[in-house]
Amino acid sequence: MLIPAFQLRLGDRIFGPQVAVLVLRRARLPATDRLEVHLPAAVPISAAPGDEVSLELDGGEGAELVFTGRIVRIRRRLDAVEVVARGGADLLARTRPVLALSQVTAGEAIRRLADAAGVDVAEVTDGPTLAIYAIDGHATALAEVARIAAFTGATAFLDGDGRLVVSDPAIPSPPLALRYGREILAAEATEGEDSDPAPVVTGEGGDPGGEQARWIIADFNRGSPPAADAPRVAMPELRTRAAVQAAAAAIANASRARARAVRLTTFLIPAMAPGTRLSIADMPGTVNLAQATVHQVQHSVAADGMALTRVWGTGFQGRGTSLDSLAGAVAGALS
Repeated sequence: MLIPAFQLRLGDRIFGPQVAVLVLRRARLPATDRLEVHLPAAVPISAAPGDEVSLELDGGEGAELVFTGRIVRIRRRLDAVEVVARGGADLLARTRPVLALSQVTAGEAIRRLADAAGVDVAEVTDGPTLAIYAIDGHATALAEVARIAAFTGATAFLDGDGRLVVSDPAIPSPPLALRYGREILAAEATEGEDSDPAPVVTGEGGDPGGEQARWIIADFNRGSPPAADAPRVAMPELRTRAAVQAAAAAIANASRARARAVRLTTFLIPAMAPGTRLSIADMPGTVNLAQATVHQVQHSVAADGMALTRVWGTGFQGRGTSLDSLAGAVAGALS
């Protein structure tokens, strides 16, 4: 039998069995990771807001670092002490950088935004080349990272070390295998309407005096005209038709995926993180779910031994469109 465990560091002290309840939420940007810890009032805590926090979870198969951040609030009550910590996304949200860059990849622009916020970078896909990238301090680094990641349908999140990850959608990671009755305790899948018209993405258009400058207007009227209610998305940093078409495909795929919402409850699985691809087996016929992608995950551990992972994401039935086919469509658009 697998026995879950954890190790929590608040400031310079390590906590384990003293903790009554802890809940960790990890999510794709622009949402922020959040750790909430409840301890009995008698447990001495010397940590203060601003101190570093880290959390390791063990579902019974080895410990894994799942969160690194800082304390943002401590609430002391007569019966308990509550500690709230946030991750690196909080630093991105507090930073409004001023940058003017030319001929850089989307990945390099993201790295510069993370550097301005004091956030370390792990893996960031390069993506398309941006002719000009300029921000004037009105937008947060968090909003900009999420927006630029959308150019290629990449998933942006913070890893367990608190480092920024922007994954490459053309190189999907191996799926995490789950089985109903083994890891999965509860599941639901919702199918919504996905008939929204495909977006029309426009870029800056290149040299105003050159032939390339006319491609924006040409694309609006190329072949069958777009639907009257099709959303127009301006991405002025993009100056090639291929980059704009890839962005439009990524936005359309994300819209279709949102129409297929998935919720899962499993035993504690520390490896579950935003962007994790799931392969699901032996689901009952009422929830014919075969694949899913994690958007948000919540790990919870209580003193009574209850340890669960809850997942929110998007997924597909075995007989319908698969995540692999969507990933292939995005990869084809990027090639």
